[in-house]
Amino acid sequence: IVLDTGLFLGQQHCVGEYCITVSNDEITAEPGLCVVIPCSFTTPSNFKPQHLVWFKCKSNKRCFNSDVIFHTNTNAKKTLESEFMGRVSLLDPDVNHLNCSIRISDLRESDSGFYQFRVNGYKYTVSEGFTFNKRTSVNVGGKTNYSFRQKPTMTLPDLTEGHQTTLTCSAPALCSTSPPGISWMWRGAAEKDPLINGSITVFKNETLTAVTQRHNSTLTFIPTAELHNSNITCRIRFSDNTTTEETVNLHVNYSPKDVRVEAQPGSVVVENQSFSLNCSFHSNPSITSLTWMKKTNDSREMTVSSETRFSVKSASPSDSGWYSCSATNEVGTEKSQPRLCLSAGLGTPWGPASGA
Repeated sequence: IVLDTGLFLGQQHCVGEYCITVSNDEITAEPGLCVVIPCSFTTPSNFKPQHLVWFKCKSNKRCFNSDVIFHTNTNAKKTLESEFMGRVSLLDPDVNHLNCSIRISDLRESDSGFYQFRVNGYKYTVSEGFTFNKRTSVNVGGKTNYSFRQKPTMTLPDLTEGHQTTLTCSAPALCSTSPPGISWMWRGAAEKDPLINGSITVFKNETLTAVTQRHNSTLTFIPTAELHNSNITCRIRFSDNTTTEETVNLHVNYSPKDVRVEAQPGSVVVENQSFSLNCSFHSNPSITSLTWMKKTNDSREMTVSSETRFSVKSASPSDSGWYSCSATNEVGTEKSQPRLCLSAGLGTPWGPASGA
């Protein structure tokens, strides 16, 4: 969680001419991400700031040198708390700008606590320092309480079978120095084959502001009809080994599949008996047209209907032939194999088309 360090809801607290402006409210943050503690200060005109110091103090107790987590004096860095080494930095390194805002990266639960600021410098020619009484409270949520955990953002374009596509997963905006791990997991039909159609993943960083970065992973693959209604999960693993994830459902457009002819009342029909043929298929989106065709012994093929179900009330020799159906949607067309024939002889059964 990153706070806007330009305009923040802080209040000025002064002791004489030493004033500090920090947030009055507790700052909440998440493990593995980062936090910015906004801060600005002023000093008397006869005081020249030289170095900035931050402490992490024990509750209701005075801060000591052993509590120092950040110091602009490189000679003093050897006394810093080891668990904060390399994780704390100033947003503005120029001390003369009187900006004491710091960023703490790769947050841990143990970073929760009270933070206090001190400025060292010279009053006239005498070395002097001033520790501001106002402290800032930071609460880094524990592993058992992630109700505010940010989820990754997934960008899902329109998917059509056979057309290469790219999914993008963006981790929550980070100011961490440690990039998170990003992994993809297939669910449903694709779960047994995680490298569907030679999918390719690429990791990249995007700078958002001087403080924050966004870390992205792209997954490039070729959708198939089998992937329709499958789920894919993007999981983010932070530096403290905690995770957050998002799952989306894949909606793949594909042409009609498994187009076949089904006969009613069964595989045997006698002359003068009624019969119907149903065209079975699945598609996404729905079909826009369906055509029934009949092929006779002289190999001529003719269109006989555009209804989903083709029905004959009383079978006659003229109904003899091999029937197939063709289904079309906005993606494409698929035609069934010739499924059944009707012989002219009374009581002669239906049967598969020879050579079909």
